[in-house]
Formats: sequence, structure tokens, C-alpha cells
Amino acid sequence: MTFLIIFKAILLVMVLCTTVYSLSHVIFKKPHRVFFYLSLMMIVSASNAFVNTQINESRNLWLQNQTRMLIKYMPKKIPVLALIKKDQPKQYQLFLTEIKNHISQTQSLRGIGVLARQFAEKVLPKYLSHAPDWIIKEYLNSNIDLFSYIYTQDPKIVLMLTFPQKFSEQNLFLSIFMDSDKGKYYLNKMSPLETEVIKQAIEHPKYNNNQDNIKAQKLIDKTMLWLIEKYGKNKVVMTFTDPSNPEADKNSMAAIIIDFYKHIANFNDRQTGKIMRHLMLAISNQEVILHEQTKTKFDA
Repeated sequence: MTFLIIFKAILLVMVLCTTVYSLSHVIFKKPHRVFFYLSLMMIVSASNAFVNTQINESRNLWLQNQTRMLIKYMPKKIPVLALIKKDQPKQYQLFLTEIKNHISQTQSLRGIGVLARQFAEKVLPKYLSHAPDWIIKEYLNSNIDLFSYIYTQDPKIVLMLTFPQKFSEQNLFLSIFMDSDKGKYYLNKMSPLETEVIKQAIEHPKYNNNQDNIKAQKLIDKTMLWLIEKYGKNKVVMTFTDPSNPEADKNSMAAIIIDFYKHIANFNDRQTGKIMRHLMLAISNQEVILHEQTKTKFDA
């Protein structure tokens, strides 16, 4: 495509140059060098503008085609998106609008993987809030394994994935991370489980009743007290209330998050299921129970 554009521009320059040179013979009865060179400069400038316009139009057309292909085939290549598209069509359309805006603003397809990752993680709590016990336990154990691995690479990423709303630079940071071997490892391990969580929540939903939530909260309190005994009150409180604090020890914070989930996973399947459904329901409803309750209960 670019070769054809340049070839057309060269032909245009040759034709214009020949025309100008011929006119100089007619007007001045002999070649007029000044006239010729000035005209040639104008022709070259016009040709450059022509080439740039053609290249930009070509790139825009390519991006439009790639965007259409991306939107068409993305659910087929990413099963979790196919399930969300079917179950939450309005949310999925908002996600597609976000993708189109991103491509339009950046003139690039880079960062689409991060947007898809963030979208899946945004809607996942809703499904975890009514998923069966066994898939919750399986998802939690795999998440602990992955967090433990990520901790050895960069503890800050554990905090970013746990508290995405607390880190303003997460898009750029996660974009670099997702393009790395570490990020691909994370995606390859979690994507099939997230798909199964959504599938099970749709086909075999299980909800907490009020008594379940009361029991779950007591187990959360027990877990928090255990963390305080192990790490100290100040570190635990800061982890759940101010994880992005630049002066905080990110290694300790990430370790606290991992131990928090490990402690929950050590309960039996029914208890773990109740706790996670309780937590995920609060998150999907945009309630921050750990943040507020940590401050009121344990920061006295």
C-alpha cells in the first residue's frame, strides 16, 4: 500500500515537472532555471503533503478494519468475554465503546489486552458473589499461587491487582506487565478459571442469606486479628486503607494480602465460599467493607 502511494507521488512529480519545464519554453522561449526550481520546490512540497495524507488515510482505514476484526473475533478468542457478552450485553457494549475510544485516541491497538483484563476483573466480583463453593475455592487457590509468584517478581503488582482503584498509574504499569512473560503467565493461568467461575455462577448460582453473611463477617474478623498478631496493627491497617502510600513497605503489604487469602482458603469449602461471596457482593455493590471496618474495628 505504501509503495503504491509513493509510486503515484513520483509519477505526479514527474508529470508536473515536465509540464512546468514545457511551460518555461513557451513563456520564456528557453528554459528558465529560477522559474523551474521554484516550481519544483512547490511541486515537491505538494507531493509530500499528498503522500502524508494518503499514508494517514491508509493507516486510518487499516485501524478501522482492525477494530472491526477485533470486535468480531475477540469473544471467540477470549471465552470469558463471550460469556459476559451474552449475560451482560449492556456492559459489554460499554466495553466495546471504551475500546473504540482508546483506539481513536491512541491510533494504536496497544493496550487492548489491559482493557480486556480490567473489564473482566471489573465484572468478575458479581459472578463470584453467587458462585458455588467448589469453584470459588479453586479460583482462590490458583489466585494465591499466582500472587505468590508475582510477589517474587514485583510485590507492587499484587497490590495493583487487589486495589486497582488505588493506583492511578496502573494502566501504563499493567500494560508493560501484561506484555511480559510474567503477564502472559498470569493471563494463561487465570483466564480459564475466570471463564469457569462465570459459567458456574450462571448455571448453578448460590447466594448467601443474612445468616451466611454474619458468619462470613465473623470469620473475616478472625482473619484480620490473626494478621494483626503476625504483622502488627499499623501494617495491616495501612494495607487495607492506604495501599498506594509511597512510604509504605510494599513487600509487607503484598505479603499481608497473600496471607489474608491463604487464611480464608484454609477454612472448609463452605466457609470459604460464604466469605468470598460476602466480600465479592460488597465489591460488586461498590461497598468497601474491609477498608471501613478495618479502620473502625482494628484502628482503635
